Amino acid sequence: MKSIYYVLIGLLMFYLDTLLTFLSPITIGHFSFILVPHLSFLFLMIIAIYKNTSTALILGVLLGIMQDLYFGQVYGVYLFGYIVSILIADKFLKVFFRDHTMLYGMILLGVIFLEIFVMVIYSLLGLIDLNMFGFLVFRILPTLILNSLLLIFMYFIFNRFINQLSTIDTK
Repeated sequence: MKSIYYVLIGLLMFYLDTLLTFLSPITIGHFSFILVPHLSFLFLMIIAIYKNTSTALILGVLLGIMQDLYFGQVYGVYLFGYIVSILIADKFLKVFFRDHTMLYGMILLGVIFLEIFVMVIYSLLGLIDLNMFGFLVFRILPTLILNSLLLIFMYFIFNRFINQLSTIDTK
């Protein structure tokens, strides 16, 4: 029964992702800053670290397919990015499950990894022209700021669930 709640919360996070994309781009002067929310990804990382990895993988497949169908130009990019990120979180981040500051930083590094992964794939396929300086300043930095604020908000929401964990699968 709990898995239904995870799916519903994941769908809610995907819906909030789509709503928050209307914030982007923000134009200041002649510069446009692109803010990309990754609430679904943040939720998947929290599930992968504090709950069952197989649940996170199933949700990652579902949300990755939805993300690719709704936002992507190439199908499978977000799906593969979510699965790889969940597996990395399972292997390397579960060690830090008690250190929230370290997890916070590592999850934000995961957001950067996901953004770079998607941009490299799109650049290799010739769908975008990748200017590294512009990408870092006008997309990665604003996306990192937005997702750090969203992750703080999500930690406050899920803090009750995180503190009530009696057993964590750390195998």
